[in-house]
Amino acid sequence: MSVEATSWALHQQLITDPSARAVLFGLANHANHDGRHAFPSISLLCRYTGLGRRSVIGKLKLLVDSGIIRKGNQRVA
Repeated sequence: MSVEATSWALHQQLITDPSARAVLFGLANHANHDGRHAFPSISLLCRYTGLGRRSVIGKLKLLVDSGIIRKGNQRVA
């Protein structure tokens, strides 16, 4: 867990969609101290947020499209 990434996510104002913010908090919970290398599974993000699989995937796309997060090396994930 990264306190720095979680703090950043809490103070982030660009994304106002509550579900997308919940997904962002889930990602931040798995990031390192630099806010990188967060690889929680979709099913874990579903469990954290209470959203369905398609909703989580859609919120991840929204976060990527807005530039808040970016895809990393998918071979590592």
